[in-house]
Amino acid sequence: KTSPEHKFRTLDNEGNLTWTERKNLKVGEFVLVNKKSINIDKPIFYKGKEVKEDLFEILGWMLGDGNMGKNKNGTRAFNLHYNEKKEQKILQDHLEVLKSYKINAHFKEYFYTEKTKNRLKERNGFKTVADRKTSVNIFDADFYYFLLDLGFSPSCEGKVIPPFIYITKSENKCALLRGLFSADACNLAKRSIQLAISHDQ
Repeated sequence: KTSPEHKFRTLDNEGNLTWTERKNLKVGEFVLVNKKSINIDKPIFYKGKEVKEDLFEILGWMLGDGNMGKNKNGTRAFNLHYNEKKEQKILQDHLEVLKSYKINAHFKEYFYTEKTKNRLKERNGFKTVADRKTSVNIFDADFYYFLLDLGFSPSCEGKVIPPFIYITKSENKCALLRGLFSADACNLAKRSIQLAISHDQ
């Protein structure tokens, strides 16, 4: 039992979160409660192809260990970053998935000079710096604007999980979180997954 003014977290038809007082709740509204998945199963298509778990996982990786913005020439671009030793199989798998959606993606490898490595150590407080960095670079304006329409934002504006994720099926939600956790979480003492996020978002 609650008072008529008690507020519930609800979803509108576009998947946006809002607060609704109990007295204003209507039959059929989606109310967020603990331990209950909201599974509307609204499909999303990119260039006529339904976006599946494989691309959702890459979007999660982008949130965790990537960036979205413009390069120095003003081209709409994305960069997905991978450990130069441990994550090369993941990198190749992601490249294949991106190409299956006809997204313009390429492997990029950069070798550090000793001068650069020393500068990175000093600036970031690192004890060691790898000899190279590897990434997948995506130069695709259509995909860039597709993600903006979904609610993703350029990295300079802060990374957020866009509202549309609340109205997609559970498998896609799990895939996005799997990519995010794989890219930017740690298994603390092999007992629990730890992920740091911005509180105000």
